[in-house]
Amino acid sequence: MAGEPHMTPAMEELVVNFLLRMTFLLGDGKDSRDREMVALLKHTQIMFSEALKLWPNVRCDWSCHEQPNATACDA
Repeated sequence: MAGEPHMTPAMEELVVNFLLRMTFLLGDGKDSRDREMVALLKHTQIMFSEALKLWPNVRCDWSCHEQPNATACDA
């Protein structure tokens, strides 16, 4: 419909990869006892799952998972 916001494929990829990185950063176990971090991790995982359902063909950048010390993954 005219006038409704539209996400480009590049924007969809950006959102999904942001959520992927957030999930890895929050789930690294350093703050596993902090209730706020655990709640944020759960919320991020839900949003990541929903984003993949919404955009199932988006490309996920797994380089942060494969090479955790890569400079491209530094936040």
